[in-house]
Amino acid sequence: MMRRFMLKCMAFVAPFVILYFAFLPYRLYDKGDLSRIGTVLHADSDYHKRIGDDRPDSIYYVNLSKADLTPRKKYDVLNVGDSFTQKDEVSYQNYLARDGRLSVLNIDSTTNAIHTVSALANSNTLQAMGIRYVVVQSVERLFVKRGLEARSDERTELEHLRPWHGIQKDEQSIPPFFSPATLTYPLHGLLYQLDDNAVFGKVYRVPLQRSLFSSGEREVMFLGKDKVLLKYNNDTARINRVNEVLNDLGERLALQDIQLIVVPAPNKYTIYHNYFQDRDRYPAPTTLSYLSQLPKSYTYIDTRALLLRKVEDEEDLYFYDDTHWSPSAAKAVSQQILEAMKR
Repeated sequence: MMRRFMLKCMAFVAPFVILYFAFLPYRLYDKGDLSRIGTVLHADSDYHKRIGDDRPDSIYYVNLSKADLTPRKKYDVLNVGDSFTQKDEVSYQNYLARDGRLSVLNIDSTTNAIHTVSALANSNTLQAMGIRYVVVQSVERLFVKRGLEARSDERTELEHLRPWHGIQKDEQSIPPFFSPATLTYPLHGLLYQLDDNAVFGKVYRVPLQRSLFSSGEREVMFLGKDKVLLKYNNDTARINRVNEVLNDLGERLALQDIQLIVVPAPNKYTIYHNYFQDRDRYPAPTTLSYLSQLPKSYTYIDTRALLLRKVEDEEDLYFYDDTHWSPSAAKAVSQQILEAMKR
């Protein structure tokens, strides 16, 4: 009786053991956030490491969590953004610091860069640190929301924004056997054959007219929220209001002889939309194209126009399996910022 029970248990567990070890190598790769969120297999383990011909050999900017904030220390640039600023050597602000020979202070822990800078503008902390430029970066999908949530009546100091331990990055570890991914990797592999977002997934995989990634895939992956939030983000009344918020912020900083530079990071959906095979199924993103035409009291980096030009003849402008742009795009954006500083 016991032997029969053990055999039944082994027969039940065996498929899960096979699935776990069959997909384990793919789960251990240094893969992008879209692969992790969408539990999408990407077999090229060296993909991220080989993208980018000009990777800085070290970090040239300073994170606020480790910065010297004593009165004697001065900085040229304050950079405030989201996960696009947390790419270490290949962050756009690292190219900015290296190529522009600028002292760049990066706030490495904030949820809303526009609100954070608005609160700093109401104090004298930026002038005291010698700041001449403030760079505000936000990913497109959250740009409008963050602009509408920014307050102009709050005040803070840089010291109050310093995180205790900086940003803690996840270490690569062996995934547990009893985890949803043991089943979702093979399940999503099947469902993506039926539907662009695996019926109920958080990540889309949309066929392209031609391959735009060196890994060879003739498709683009993007976060489902890029599509879900289109109606909200494309609303011109909201965009006009955000532009007013930024104009007010630019004017307040100008009174301190500080130039506000706004850097939206376009959604992957926006940059690759023109190349979708079945584009009629996916509404056009208009947020950044509309914003670029509005009158401004701040310096606007038209990253959308820049990257749309580059994607025509350049592979891997964004990582295939990630929401973030590649080192090549980060460097191109930094060069646009440097040119704007010279004007």
